[in-house]
Amino acid sequence: NQAELSRHLRTMHAADLAYVIEALPPSDRQTIWEQVSPERAGDTFVELSAAVRASLVETTPRDTLLAMLTRLDPEDLRHVWSSLPKELMDEVSERLASMERSVFEEAIQYRPGSVGHHMSRELADAPD
Repeated sequence: NQAELSRHLRTMHAADLAYVIEALPPSDRQTIWEQVSPERAGDTFVELSAAVRASLVETTPRDTLLAMLTRLDPEDLRHVWSSLPKELMDEVSERLASMERSVFEEAIQYRPGSVGHHMSRELADAPD
Protein backbone atom coordinates (compact mmCIF):
# COMPACT_ATOMS: atom_id res chain seq x y z
CA ASN A 1 0.00 0.00 0.00
CA GLN A 2 1.75 3.16 -1.29
CA ALA A 3 -0.13 5.55 1.02
CA GLU A 4 0.77 3.57 4.12
CA LEU A 5 4.39 3.29 2.99
CA SER A 6 4.60 7.06 2.38
CA ARG A 7 3.09 7.80 5.78
CA HIS A 8 5.55 5.47 7.50
CA LEU A 9 8.55 6.91 5.64
CA ARG A 10 7.59 10.48 6.67
CA THR A 11 7.96 9.53 10.34
CA MET A 12 11.42 7.98 10.02
CA HIS A 13 14.64 9.83 10.85
CA ALA A 14 16.92 10.33 7.83
CA ALA A 15 19.60 7.99 9.22
CA ASP A 16 17.04 5.24 9.85
CA LEU A 17 15.61 5.69 6.39
CA ALA A 18 19.10 5.46 4.89
CA TYR A 19 19.71 2.25 6.84
CA VAL A 20 16.51 0.73 5.45
CA ILE A 21 17.33 1.82 1.89
CA GLU A 22 20.81 0.31 2.10
CA ALA A 23 19.45 -3.00 3.41
CA LEU A 24 17.10 -3.45 0.45
CA PRO A 25 17.83 -4.95 -2.97
CA PRO A 26 18.31 -2.28 -5.69
CA SER A 27 14.80 -2.60 -7.18
CA ASP A 28 13.18 -2.13 -3.76
CA ARG A 29 15.56 0.75 -2.97
CA GLN A 30 14.23 2.63 -5.94
CA THR A 31 10.63 2.06 -4.85
CA ILE A 32 11.35 3.48 -1.40
CA TRP A 33 13.53 6.31 -2.74
CA GLU A 34 10.74 7.51 -5.05
CA GLN A 35 8.45 7.87 -2.02
CA VAL A 36 10.84 10.19 -0.13
CA SER A 37 10.01 13.88 -0.52
CA PRO A 38 12.75 16.17 -1.95
CA GLU A 39 12.79 18.03 1.38
CA ARG A 40 13.76 14.83 3.24
CA ALA A 41 15.70 13.17 0.43
CA GLY A 42 18.76 15.39 0.86
CA ASP A 43 19.22 14.51 4.53
CA THR A 44 18.73 10.83 3.73
CA PHE A 45 21.12 11.03 0.77
CA VAL A 46 23.90 12.33 3.04
CA GLU A 47 23.48 9.30 5.32
CA LEU A 48 23.82 6.73 2.51
CA SER A 49 27.04 5.00 1.54
CA ALA A 50 28.84 6.29 -1.54
CA ALA A 51 27.94 3.18 -3.55
CA VAL A 52 24.21 3.47 -2.81
CA ARG A 53 24.29 7.23 -3.47
CA ALA A 54 25.90 6.57 -6.85
CA SER A 55 23.26 4.01 -7.80
CA LEU A 56 20.45 6.41 -6.83
CA VAL A 57 22.05 9.23 -8.83
CA GLU A 58 21.89 7.02 -11.92
CA THR A 59 18.15 6.41 -11.53
CA THR A 60 16.90 9.72 -10.10
CA PRO A 61 15.72 12.40 -12.55
CA ARG A 62 18.15 15.32 -12.83
CA ASP A 63 15.57 17.92 -11.75
CA THR A 64 14.85 15.91 -8.60
CA LEU A 65 18.56 15.65 -7.83
CA LEU A 66 19.06 19.37 -8.31
CA ALA A 67 16.12 20.20 -6.04
CA MET A 68 17.40 17.84 -3.38
CA LEU A 69 21.05 18.92 -3.53
CA THR A 70 20.41 22.67 -3.55
CA ARG A 71 18.50 22.28 -0.27
CA LEU A 72 21.53 20.78 1.47
CA ASP A 73 23.78 22.65 3.85
CA PRO A 74 27.14 23.37 2.11
CA GLU A 75 28.95 21.04 4.51
CA ASP A 76 26.55 18.18 3.80
CA LEU A 77 26.97 18.91 0.12
CA ARG A 78 30.72 18.65 0.56
CA HIS A 79 30.21 15.23 2.14
CA VAL A 80 28.43 13.84 -0.94
CA TRP A 81 30.11 15.73 -3.79
CA SER A 82 32.52 12.91 -4.67
CA SER A 83 29.52 10.61 -5.32
CA LEU A 84 28.12 12.95 -7.95
CA PRO A 85 28.95 13.59 -11.60
CA LYS A 86 31.02 16.75 -12.16
CA GLU A 87 28.42 18.32 -14.47
CA LEU A 88 25.76 17.92 -11.80
CA MET A 89 27.98 19.45 -9.10
CA ASP A 90 28.83 22.37 -11.38
CA GLU A 91 25.13 23.06 -11.85
CA VAL A 92 24.42 22.75 -8.13
CA SER A 93 27.31 25.11 -7.35
CA GLU A 94 25.91 27.69 -9.77
CA ARG A 95 22.52 27.55 -8.02
CA LEU A 96 23.90 28.10 -4.52
CA ALA A 97 23.80 31.55 -2.95
CA SER A 98 27.22 33.24 -3.04
CA MET A 99 28.07 32.60 0.65
CA GLU A 100 27.03 28.96 0.44
CA ARG A 101 28.96 28.60 -2.80
CA SER A 102 32.16 29.98 -1.24
CA VAL A 103 31.86 27.62 1.75
CA PHE A 104 31.24 24.66 -0.57
CA GLU A 105 34.00 25.51 -3.05
CA GLU A 106 36.50 26.07 -0.23
CA ALA A 107 35.56 22.76 1.40
CA ILE A 108 35.99 20.63 -1.73
CA GLN A 109 39.56 21.84 -2.19
CA TYR A 110 40.71 19.37 0.49
CA ARG A 111 41.49 15.77 -0.45
CA PRO A 112 39.06 13.15 0.93
CA GLY A 113 40.53 11.74 4.13
CA SER A 114 42.51 14.90 4.96
CA VAL A 115 41.83 16.89 8.12
CA GLY A 116 40.64 19.87 6.07
CA HIS A 117 38.07 17.66 4.35
CA HIS A 118 36.50 16.78 7.72
CA MET A 119 36.64 20.22 9.33
CA SER A 120 33.48 22.23 9.91
CA ARG A 121 33.18 25.97 9.28
CA GLU A 122 30.91 26.56 12.25
CA LEU A 123 32.12 29.49 14.32
CA ALA A 124 31.83 30.04 18.02
CA ASP A 125 31.09 33.50 19.36
CA ALA A 126 33.35 34.70 22.12
CA PRO A 127 31.50 35.93 25.21
CA ASP A 128 31.29 39.70 25.50
